[in-house]
Amino acid sequence: MIKRAFAAFVMTVFLLSIVAVSAQTEDSKNTDGKSRLGAAREKNKERLAKIESLDKAQQERLAKVNEKNVEKIAELKKERLDRLAKLSERKLERVSELEKAKLEKVADLSDAEIEKAASLGRERLKMLAEKDQPKLRAELAKLKVVKVKNAEEIRLRKVLAEKKEAAKKEFEKAREEYKSSKEELKASRDKFKQLKESGNEAEMITEAKKTLLNSIDRIISHLQQTKSQIEQNEQIEESRASVIIQDIDAKIKEFEALKPEIEAATAKERVREIAKKIKGRWANAYEKARAYSERVVAAKVEGVVNRAQVLEKKLDSALSKLKEKGVEVDTAEEMSQFSALVEDARSKVEQAKEKLEAARKSTDKEQAKALVDEAKSLIEQAKDALKNAHEKLKEIVKKAGEAGGEIEIEDEAEVEVSADASVAATASA
Repeated sequence: MIKRAFAAFVMTVFLLSIVAVSAQTEDSKNTDGKSRLGAAREKNKERLAKIESLDKAQQERLAKVNEKNVEKIAELKKERLDRLAKLSERKLERVSELEKAKLEKVADLSDAEIEKAASLGRERLKMLAEKDQPKLRAELAKLKVVKVKNAEEIRLRKVLAEKKEAAKKEFEKAREEYKSSKEELKASRDKFKQLKESGNEAEMITEAKKTLLNSIDRIISHLQQTKSQIEQNEQIEESRASVIIQDIDAKIKEFEALKPEIEAATAKERVREIAKKIKGRWANAYEKARAYSERVVAAKVEGVVNRAQVLEKKLDSALSKLKEKGVEVDTAEEMSQFSALVEDARSKVEQAKEKLEAARKSTDKEQAKALVDEAKSLIEQAKDALKNAHEKLKEIVKKAGEAGGEIEIEDEAEVEVSADASVAATASA
């Protein structure tokens, strides 16, 4: 139920939210806005003109930065200014929002590193800029800038369409088998209770064997459902997915191996022994099974985070166009909060993934349980952060509407996002 509810949230939050939101545009407001924008840029040029090291082209580019950030830029050394002036207007605007010390740190990077840093979301850029220079460079080295039209292009692996379809069919089959085995298990348990009262031992053994076989079928169909979800999910690395699938196949094989033992049993003592064996094996496998299931949930939430990260860049573009039209709307605070919430969600998902991997490797049941519980809590926190990000998104849209503007998101427009090397490889494929 939780998964379905969150899938609906995905649809309403970051799919429907990128549809253009209509608002009345008032020509008079736009004209006034353009005049004020022009005046602000002229004022910025006057400030920047006092810096002898800047040529006219650099002054023109830097003058487009928000007026409140020009002072910080104007105080930078020539070498730093030269590097920042090479950024596009939107990237320059994003970087200039940093505190002066962080801005100087970023400006001391190489041109390529500055470009990469400027491709990050606001909050992640801010957090990386808190690190010392060697750590900042090391973190940037792990990332690669890729151009994408939508979040679906940011994936950890590519799963062929036919393989996805086959996995979906396997999932539906396993789900039906799970429901069926659950009903059969209940029926055989009820019948066993009735036979126990009658004292017919032979029939009791027969029904007890049916109960055990149904229990195993239910366990296997549960594991098969998770396996099918992992097989079709592109937000789980190929190497990681392969290891998890191997783990699940091994567990399925263990339980399948118990079926011949059950069928061969003729004495109630032997049936009891096998029942204990099944219980013991499931107790050992249960937390691992939870870890596999939560890894699927984490991957789905990560997909929503990707949508939000792409949306932040597309919103920057849309708001920049409003500014050029003369629509004055100050959403700097809301965009910063939106970015912080999305980064919080991203960080929580990463932490959850680490804990789930540790749970998968753990040989201690209690430790594995604690790790899965912690991961589940982190995933829920990530969901909450994304819901709050959606509220910020609505505030941004509302502000634009009140200012007489219309936010238009271009679905086919490419934006730059930073991702790790494995993501970049598939995004560019």
